[in-house]
Amino acid sequence: WEYRGCVSNGAPSEVFPLQWPTAADGTIPKNAAIGVGVEPVAELAAKESAKLGSKETFARRVAMDLFRYMESFQAATAVSADHMVVPMNVLDRWFTKFQDKFRRDPDFLTRAAEKD
Repeated sequence: WEYRGCVSNGAPSEVFPLQWPTAADGTIPKNAAIGVGVEPVAELAAKESAKLGSKETFARRVAMDLFRYMESFQAATAVSADHMVVPMNVLDRWFTKFQDKFRRDPDFLTRAAEKD
């Protein structure tokens, strides 16, 4: 199971986004299992703080994915160690590649080994 969030007396209603993986052929799974747990508020506070930290880690991994993609062009155009020269459409190309990877495996960044 993957923790998505919590409801409580202070927040009795929430929307929890789910990420549905898409297969290479474009199909989406037709079944899902949803679990509900009852836990002490203190445990939920710890889970919520870990969730916030995981969002920061996720953002860092997205940025590192972009940086590594841009860095891959550097070998062909080595100018200096302080400057990076990339094609003008590098962001469009990276984002297209990123979207494709994300559609195939929405969790590819959360499983990535942290190298930074």
